[in-house]
Amino acid sequence: KTRFDAARAAHDAGDLRGARAALLTLANDRAVADDGSLPAGALDHALAAVQARLGYAGLAADYARAANRQRRRALLAGGAAFPNMRAALGPAALAPAAVAAWRRLPMALDEPVFLLGLADPGRRRLIDHLAAHPGVRLITEPALIGQVVTAAPGLGADAAALAHLEPTEAAALRADYLRRRTDLAGGGDDTGTGVIDAGAHNMVHLAWIVRLFPLARLVIFTRHPADHCLAPWLTRPAPADDDPLLTRLGDIVGFYDHAMALWAAADAALPLNVHQFSLEEALADPAGAFARLYQFLALPAAAGLPARLAADPDDAPGRHRRFRALLAPHRGRLAPWVAALGLAD
Repeated sequence: KTRFDAARAAHDAGDLRGARAALLTLANDRAVADDGSLPAGALDHALAAVQARLGYAGLAADYARAANRQRRRALLAGGAAFPNMRAALGPAALAPAAVAAWRRLPMALDEPVFLLGLADPGRRRLIDHLAAHPGVRLITEPALIGQVVTAAPGLGADAAALAHLEPTEAAALRADYLRRRTDLAGGGDDTGTGVIDAGAHNMVHLAWIVRLFPLARLVIFTRHPADHCLAPWLTRPAPADDDPLLTRLGDIVGFYDHAMALWAAADAALPLNVHQFSLEEALADPAGAFARLYQFLALPAAAGLPARLAADPDDAPGRHRRFRALLAPHRGRLAPWVAALGLAD
């Protein structure tokens, strides 16, 4: 681990060729494979990062494949569950005709804040930025709203249950979510907008979020779809984002397509209270991007916060252009969202 950390320090300092040489030496040392001091796939992910920085996209992809195979085996051996997107309601549950058939419920005045978007290094940097704000308490429990709905018999992926929800059921689900949120936020008063539910896979449960909390504040993190899907596969995720879903590029693209279809369906059928935080806009105009975000969240600007998102040379916008061959099988699923976000291919 000491040798690995030294190689990563050289990488971070910009000595890419020195870092690559040190990492390759480690990779050829059989004792390292049996040492157990490095997380599964960490060495190959580090090699993928340095090869990508040096411009060797093919080699980077090869190392990333090896790293993700190792990660997936380790995660599944440790009992990690593969997220089942079909266990939640799909875009059809948010079609205009389906929404028109919803039973009317007493208005919920709660305005919980949800951060939506696929887990990737850019979203993680936004979470870290928000966590530094003194007025924010972040919840990163994976899909807390999904846990609440799953715990209630007869709900989950039942579109009829969503549509015909009884007022007493809705009140119980809202109370359960808010209680769990309070506990995870550290107790105390969490009625303000400073508590942000940033759990992974929140988007999958968007139908239940908007059904239970029609006034919820939704912040959706976006970036170029190809970068959004490539980043968590090519760059080792933070421990909080480590997930079997992020180990296969096709699975990531499928999840992204499903999540964006949910958002598009909800946006077309409902008057959402939503703010789009674009990584590209945040890098081009950080002052404006964060001013708009804080205004939406009713948060004051805080002294001492960085003026922009932390830089990450391993996750530069536009990196997908160097991986066109790798992404070619997925262009058909990503192209509509590139157009919807008003971005260049």
